[in-house]
Amino acid sequence: FLKNAAKMSTKDLPKDQQDFILNIVDKNPELFEKIAKEIKELTDKGKPEMYATFEVMQKYQKDLQSTMQGEDTEKLKQVANSVMGEDSK
Repeated sequence: FLKNAAKMSTKDLPKDQQDFILNIVDKNPELFEKIAKEIKELTDKGKPEMYATFEVMQKYQKDLQSTMQGEDTEKLKQVANSVMGEDSK
């Protein structure tokens, strides 16, 4: 389920960036399931999705950093820029 959700939410990204995100999710699927569940709980209570996402991501910041340790920082920047709608430089 989680992998399909990740594929759907990244469908507008270039294929290499989609693969990059899916590989990170595969490294620690339990963490991303927990994050997704908590975001959904907050949005179900009426919190806007963006705020719920920021709140939950902050909560799990150390776990996320640990999961992404050793990843290509330039690729991380490209993905972040794509998600934010900015040109990747």
